[in-house]
Amino acid sequence: METLTMRRKGRDRLPIMVGIQRQELTRVSAAELPGLSYRQTRRVWRRYRAQGDAGLVPRLRGRPSARRKPAALRAGSSAGALRRGALRDFGPTLMAEQLAQEGLGVDHETVRRWALTSG
Repeated sequence: METLTMRRKGRDRLPIMVGIQRQELTRVSAAELPGLSYRQTRRVWRRYRAQGDAGLVPRLRGRPSARRKPAALRAGSSAGALRRGALRDFGPTLMAEQLAQEGLGVDHETVRRWALTSG
Protein backbone atom coordinates (compact mmCIF):
# COMPACT_ATOMS: atom_id res chain seq x y z
CA MET A 1 0.00 0.00 0.00
CA GLU A 2 1.32 3.41 -0.99
CA THR A 3 1.38 6.31 1.47
CA LEU A 4 0.02 9.53 0.03
CA THR A 5 0.77 12.85 1.71
CA MET A 6 -1.84 15.53 1.06
CA ARG A 7 -2.22 19.07 2.18
CA ARG A 8 -5.44 20.41 3.64
CA LYS A 9 -6.77 21.57 0.28
CA GLY A 10 -6.47 18.06 -1.18
CA ARG A 11 -7.95 16.47 1.94
CA ASP A 12 -10.90 18.86 1.79
CA ARG A 13 -11.52 18.04 -1.87
CA LEU A 14 -11.36 14.26 -1.37
CA PRO A 15 -14.84 13.78 0.20
CA ILE A 16 -16.31 16.05 -2.46
CA MET A 17 -14.82 13.96 -5.26
CA VAL A 18 -16.05 10.80 -3.55
CA GLY A 19 -19.52 12.38 -3.36
CA ILE A 20 -19.44 13.07 -7.08
CA GLN A 21 -18.25 9.52 -7.73
CA ARG A 22 -21.13 8.08 -5.67
CA GLN A 23 -23.51 10.46 -7.47
CA GLU A 24 -24.51 12.08 -4.19
CA LEU A 25 -23.33 15.44 -5.54
CA THR A 26 -23.40 17.00 -8.96
CA ARG A 27 -20.35 18.82 -10.27
CA VAL A 28 -22.32 22.07 -10.24
CA SER A 29 -23.21 21.74 -6.56
CA ALA A 30 -19.72 20.49 -5.74
CA ALA A 31 -18.21 23.57 -7.35
CA GLU A 32 -19.88 25.75 -4.72
CA LEU A 33 -18.60 23.74 -1.74
CA PRO A 34 -14.80 24.13 -1.89
CA GLY A 35 -14.97 27.60 -3.39
CA LEU A 36 -13.91 26.42 -6.84
CA SER A 37 -15.41 27.40 -10.13
CA TYR A 38 -17.22 24.84 -12.23
CA ARG A 39 -14.31 24.67 -14.66
CA GLN A 40 -11.82 24.01 -11.86
CA THR A 41 -14.10 21.34 -10.45
CA ARG A 42 -14.24 19.66 -13.85
CA ARG A 43 -10.45 19.70 -14.10
CA VAL A 44 -9.98 18.28 -10.57
CA TRP A 45 -12.68 15.66 -11.19
CA ARG A 46 -11.01 14.55 -14.42
CA ARG A 47 -7.66 14.09 -12.65
CA TYR A 48 -9.33 12.33 -9.71
CA ARG A 49 -11.07 9.92 -12.07
CA ALA A 50 -7.84 9.15 -13.93
CA GLN A 51 -5.41 8.96 -11.00
CA GLY A 52 -7.53 8.39 -7.91
CA ASP A 53 -6.49 10.08 -4.67
CA ALA A 54 -3.07 10.93 -6.15
CA GLY A 55 -4.82 13.21 -8.64
CA LEU A 56 -5.58 15.65 -5.81
CA VAL A 57 -1.89 16.11 -4.96
CA PRO A 58 -0.15 18.99 -6.79
CA ARG A 59 1.89 17.66 -9.69
CA LEU A 60 4.77 20.09 -9.12
CA ARG A 61 5.44 18.91 -5.57
CA GLY A 62 9.07 18.06 -5.03
CA ARG A 63 10.29 19.67 -8.24
CA PRO A 64 12.56 22.70 -8.24
CA SER A 65 11.07 26.03 -9.20
CA ALA A 66 11.32 27.13 -12.81
CA ARG A 67 12.63 30.46 -11.49
CA ARG A 68 15.42 28.88 -9.46
CA LYS A 69 18.95 30.15 -10.00
CA PRO A 70 21.42 27.58 -11.37
CA ALA A 71 23.24 25.59 -8.69
CA ALA A 72 26.60 26.59 -10.19
CA LEU A 73 25.80 30.25 -9.51
CA ARG A 74 25.03 29.59 -5.87
CA ALA A 75 27.69 27.02 -5.00
CA GLY A 76 30.70 27.97 -7.04
CA SER A 77 31.44 30.83 -9.36
CA SER A 78 31.62 34.40 -8.19
CA ALA A 79 28.72 34.39 -5.73
CA GLY A 80 30.29 31.78 -3.49
CA ALA A 81 33.72 33.35 -3.81
CA LEU A 82 32.38 36.75 -2.83
CA ARG A 83 30.61 35.34 0.23
CA ARG A 84 33.75 33.53 1.40
CA GLY A 85 36.32 36.08 0.24
CA ALA A 86 37.05 39.74 0.76
CA LEU A 87 33.37 40.73 0.63
CA ARG A 88 32.10 38.34 3.29
CA ASP A 89 31.30 41.23 5.65
CA PHE A 90 29.04 42.92 3.10
CA GLY A 91 25.31 42.94 3.64
CA PRO A 92 22.95 41.32 1.12
CA THR A 93 22.14 44.54 -0.74
CA LEU A 94 25.74 45.53 -1.32
CA MET A 95 26.63 41.93 -2.17
CA ALA A 96 23.84 41.89 -4.79
CA GLU A 97 25.19 45.12 -6.24
CA GLN A 98 28.69 43.61 -6.48
CA LEU A 99 27.27 40.54 -8.21
CA ALA A 100 25.36 42.78 -10.63
CA GLN A 101 28.62 44.52 -11.55
CA GLU A 102 30.02 41.11 -12.46
CA GLY A 103 27.01 40.45 -14.66
CA LEU A 104 25.21 38.10 -12.25
CA GLY A 105 21.68 39.37 -11.69
CA VAL A 106 20.78 38.15 -8.22
CA ASP A 107 18.26 39.88 -5.99
CA HIS A 108 19.37 40.99 -2.52
CA GLU A 109 16.75 38.75 -0.89
CA THR A 110 18.19 35.75 -2.73
CA VAL A 111 21.66 36.64 -1.47
CA ARG A 112 20.25 36.98 2.06
CA ARG A 113 18.64 33.53 1.87
CA TRP A 114 21.84 32.01 0.52
CA ALA A 115 23.81 33.53 3.40
CA LEU A 116 21.34 32.16 5.95
CA THR A 117 21.39 28.63 4.55
CA SER A 118 25.15 28.45 3.99
CA GLY A 119 25.89 29.17 7.63
